Amino acid sequence: MPPFSLQPMRRLSFVVAGLLGGMPALGTNLLVNGSFEAESVPANWFLAGTTPAGWLSYGSQAPDILTVGYSGGTAAEGVNFLDLIGGGAGSIPAGISQAVTLTAGMTYSVSFHYNGDYNSPRALKYSLGSLLSGTLDVSGLNNFAQLNPVTTAWSLFSALVTPGTTGTYVLSLYTDTPTASFGSPYVDNVSVEAMEVPESSGLAMLLGAGGTVLALNRRLRG
Repeated sequence: MPPFSLQPMRRLSFVVAGLLGGMPALGTNLLVNGSFEAESVPANWFLAGTTPAGWLSYGSQAPDILTVGYSGGTAAEGVNFLDLIGGGAGSIPAGISQAVTLTAGMTYSVSFHYNGDYNSPRALKYSLGSLLSGTLDVSGLNNFAQLNPVTTAWSLFSALVTPGTTGTYVLSLYTDTPTASFGSPYVDNVSVEAMEVPESSGLAMLLGAGGTVLALNRRLRG
């Protein structure tokens, strides 16, 4: 009997590779400039009223991009972090937003670090289209050792979402808490990462078929 041809297996591998190419890489941040490191900030200072690359301002006032050392502050990742309210007390609502494309059935991790200024009673609000929304109180947080020696470490928010429809979803981080005080909330290391490939996807079915072809080949050769 002539040896079983591997040609169907080769064709299958091309199809599988094509499907893989259309899916986001697992563990890769889908957001642009999630840690706000694209901007060069003077040492121990900030860029006032500057929308970070890849983002849009939420409201009429652009945020401030701060760097480590400003008033004794730290960053959660890298050297830069974001004050959602630009220009001191700024205008409300204020924050940032960025659109991201998500695939139906895939599970995504949405995360960001947040901190505050002890002078600023603020509510940090977050949303990802219709998939996720909530509010975090940052009133008791403080990132600036020179303003208050009692500082707080950066807190981490994390959640999992699985969209039912493939499409564009807008991630927003903002505040609409009215107050005359300056600054806060602060965010850093914002991420949306694909965590799991949907089990019901055509890719899983093709991988199963690939296993069948391979097993058949082994039986014919054995």
